[in-house]
Amino acid sequence: MTLPPQLQRRLHPVSSGWDPVSKDYALEYEVGEWRQDSDIRETLGFIEARCGGFAGKRVLDLGGGPGQYSVSMAQRGARVTWHDPSRIYEGLTRAHAAAAGVQLTFNLGYLEDAASLKPESFDIVFNRICWYYCANDRAFARLIWSLLAPGGTAYLNLPVDSFRPRPSVRHRFAIWLNRHLGVKIAYTHPPRGRVPGLFAQLGPVELWLSTRDEHIEILLATKPLAVRPAAEPGGRR
Repeated sequence: MTLPPQLQRRLHPVSSGWDPVSKDYALEYEVGEWRQDSDIRETLGFIEARCGGFAGKRVLDLGGGPGQYSVSMAQRGARVTWHDPSRIYEGLTRAHAAAAGVQLTFNLGYLEDAASLKPESFDIVFNRICWYYCANDRAFARLIWSLLAPGGTAYLNLPVDSFRPRPSVRHRFAIWLNRHLGVKIAYTHPPRGRVPGLFAQLGPVELWLSTRDEHIEILLATKPLAVRPAAEPGGRR
């Protein structure tokens, strides 16, 4: 039985050598994800159009998996930090990065362990598909916000809790708890509208939201640039 996310992180720290992903699954998933060239190009082209390109940008691939987006963003000129709890995925990503001739920074840990990274140090935080692995939606939104530099943008691909086609009775109960009480006893996707609402509560923020797919929300959340203090009388600041 899969442990609740809070217990998983506490009982199986990645520093102990624990890997939440089996080698067989990782290899199968890697092949499927790296074949999706058109999806990668479309997603990164969409972000480039709204963020002024990747060249010179500091990017955090938060939940980087087998590294297809980390490597592709680095090929477009970004300085990419890959973050994920799986050593198997890390090894696969290192191999792909070497083959592509790009350099990545690697940070191993659960999603919440990204708190060890320097605050306000990323121009783009990229989180695709894997939001539901976090232990608490509100806390995770705050973490992402804290990692964004002024003017930085979070790109979030968010399957919502209707995403799973035929959930078990246990999972339906877990969805109900998360939707109505905000309690996660399993890896449940957030309800529609929750994550955009959480970012809207974090302060002045520019939000762009697509709901073309009834089971997935695409969200861009842009942090405002730092506001300069008003000038004092006489021209002093």
